[in-house]
Amino acid sequence: DKTFFLFNYEGYREQTPNQAVRTVPSEAFLRGDFSNYKNANGQLITIYDPATGRLENGNWVRDPFPNNIIPTNRINPIAAKIAAFFPKPNAVTPGSDPFRNNFADIPNIANDKFKNWIFKIDQNIGEKDKVFFRYGYNNRAEIRWTNGITTGPAQDGQLPLNRINYAGVADWVHTFSPNLILNIRSSANRYIEAARFEGGLGYDITQLGFSSSLASQLPAPMFPRFNFSDFISYGRGSFSREPTNVFSLQPNVTFNKSAHALRFGLDLRYSQYARLVSGNGGMQISFDRTFTQKDFSRADVLSGSSIASLLLGAPASGNVDANAFPIYMFKYYAPWIQDDWKVTRNLTLNFGLRWDLNGPPVERYNRANYGFDPTAVNPVSARIDKTKLLNGATQVFGGLGFAGVNGNSASPYKYDKNNLQPRIGVAYSLGTKTVL
Repeated sequence: DKTFFLFNYEGYREQTPNQAVRTVPSEAFLRGDFSNYKNANGQLITIYDPATGRLENGNWVRDPFPNNIIPTNRINPIAAKIAAFFPKPNAVTPGSDPFRNNFADIPNIANDKFKNWIFKIDQNIGEKDKVFFRYGYNNRAEIRWTNGITTGPAQDGQLPLNRINYAGVADWVHTFSPNLILNIRSSANRYIEAARFEGGLGYDITQLGFSSSLASQLPAPMFPRFNFSDFISYGRGSFSREPTNVFSLQPNVTFNKSAHALRFGLDLRYSQYARLVSGNGGMQISFDRTFTQKDFSRADVLSGSSIASLLLGAPASGNVDANAFPIYMFKYYAPWIQDDWKVTRNLTLNFGLRWDLNGPPVERYNRANYGFDPTAVNPVSARIDKTKLLNGATQVFGGLGFAGVNGNSASPYKYDKNNLQPRIGVAYSLGTKTVL
């Protein structure tokens, strides 16, 4: 009739060098001065003006900027603010193009931190009741820079990447009589995996010169992701957070009667999985050589620059992901029974049955696709000239159906109810030293 307890802690720290040599634009490039933009052979790489154009031997080509310099009045004001986040060159790599491999990202130390602790307490309450409670927690945090920028909102990498576990269990055993015992166990577990750059979350893009109307439409406000061919990219532009919760309850009974040792119970589990993955929810914009090459339709190593395209405000591509953050729920039930029957002194038979009922996933807010619904009114109906529809029709039909909507079941999957597990075993004593 005493209390027993334990506490355990573990801590782990690791630092790993991730040296890298990267490419960043020179200060001259960022001013629009490409007069010294040359390859390893000393050949000038020419910057062409996308505002010009003429036919040359049947191909549409552009004219170069005089002296390979972009005039100051042509530099986009938003681009000038974006360009200011590049780190400055600090190295020269012999044998490389002079504009490449000019930033030594050294020592670039990645940190890995892990802590783990657990607490357990056991209590005997009189002669018939025993209880215990256990709680554990661990967190692994990885911090790693991937673009050489270690301050400000333009950083990229796992800053941090967390893997976190919370686990709690409570257990009660009650002895009704020497041959009848009840055991009830319950647990709650939570696992979180989260990857992001904390410093970029919530960033107001109007600081870069973007309009407030655009900022208000971003589904996940944060510092955008900017990609540049031939040079480092910066800004994470995305985050992910995926928590999983599992709640369980396992009541079971042990009953010994005559030659039978009977056990039966129920395994109940309720799981939730939330997928908060933003994609490029903070906006992603990419720049390459296309708009500052001589011929936009043909790759050319001696013309164009992604930095020149940036300064002129000419992105090659971009996107904003408007991902839903679904929350899936699963239910699991498993009744079971086991009987160990000692038929004779030498023969024991084992009979068991378990019925696994795995419930299909259900999206909490009915945002799961259910399939194609030929009767649904397609949203395109509101955007077309109805007088042009055939046979006097006023709407276009056919579109996605959603689970839990318009009479659809809560899940797009059927309930699987045929997972029965019968069990049988035999133990026979052939003698004092051999059992089959």
